Amino acid sequence: MVSRCIIFLVFFNLFSCGSIKEISKPISLSNTRNINVAIDNVYLDNLDQLHIVDQKGTLTRYNQDLEVLYKYADNTLGAIQHVDVNNPLKALVYHGDYGIISYLDNTLALIRKSNLQDWGYNDVTTIASSNDGNIWLYDPSKNQILKINDAGKIKLSTNNLNDYRLEDLNPIKIVERDNKIFIHDQQYGIIIFDNLGQYLKVLPIKDIKSFQTDGKNIYVYQDNSIKAYTIRLLEEKIIPLENRTGILNVLISPRSIYYIYADGIDRRFRK
Repeated sequence: MVSRCIIFLVFFNLFSCGSIKEISKPISLSNTRNINVAIDNVYLDNLDQLHIVDQKGTLTRYNQDLEVLYKYADNTLGAIQHVDVNNPLKALVYHGDYGIISYLDNTLALIRKSNLQDWGYNDVTTIASSNDGNIWLYDPSKNQILKINDAGKIKLSTNNLNDYRLEDLNPIKIVERDNKIFIHDQQYGIIIFDNLGQYLKVLPIKDIKSFQTDGKNIYVYQDNSIKAYTIRLLEEKIIPLENRTGILNVLISPRSIYYIYADGIDRRFRK
């Protein structure tokens, strides 16, 4: 049983979620989900709005009533590697095959595009928006986490990660919360810096597909439950879930729990 304290911590902030699973073959939709769509990736913004990348490469924003609001697609740029909806008024869509970032407005209309390769950043696996409107990324050629502006100029950088015995990173997700930068890497776990680029620690939370954070706690879906880890002491608390099969991931918000399947999403309201 989870204490009220932990529950309040969970619901203190909303979270965004990274990649769930790449679907390699067509999915037969059952039409029994609250949202029926072949899922590729799912993201949640701080307005409790779902953003779903489907198997066809279309990004769709849903409102709190799970109604379709807006859509975005550009099949000329390859697959959508990552979507950052930390700022729902300015979403970032990263097409990793071409190193292109698409900037979208609050209706998911294209504002403009930037090519990271034109700025000399190659093999970038994921990106994230910063709280001051810039972009975080990992540069493998420098083995550094960089913050760049909309023109590709470096605003801030960490030391070479070799200084912390961190080599050959392959970040799955980067996110900024509560003045901290969180880098999810399968080899090391979750690496944390402050928003000035100072190394803080590594949390050895491995074998996870994605995570959520409010900056004070890390939340991951494992063993049919949400495990909440305190960042300071890595204490673990369990948030129990319904006993279901076929779940790819679970997202939580202050009012909802979203069960994500290959063929859609079910939502349950928090009690």
